[in-house]
Amino acid sequence: ATSGPHAQVAEAVAKEAKKQGIDLKVVEFSDYVTPDKALADGDIQLNAYQHVPFMENFNKQNGSNLVAIGKTLLVRMGLYSNSVHSVQDVPEGATVSIPNDPTNGGRALVLLAKAGLI
Repeated sequence: ATSGPHAQVAEAVAKEAKKQGIDLKVVEFSDYVTPDKALADGDIQLNAYQHVPFMENFNKQNGSNLVAIGKTLLVRMGLYSNSVHSVQDVPEGATVSIPNDPTNGGRALVLLAKAGLI
């Protein structure tokens, strides 16, 4: 699982699974590429942190054949700032960072468009 909400959910699932006699070891990753590489290489047996378009893009970029066997938590994307407190206060020409992968970059552009920033 990636750190944050995905790891917290995974730990809760592992705790419930243990009650049913299933041992799950949660491995926390600090980025969004390493879990898929570990899965493709056989270092882990399952990961739960991504949406299907992200996984399909990983497969295409890496010649892998990962498949979705269930659904997981999809964390909502948001707008965050240390200095701007509302969308209306974003100055014209402001620099905004978005994720560098095509699937989440697209989600970010949709969010910015819905906020009226692009």
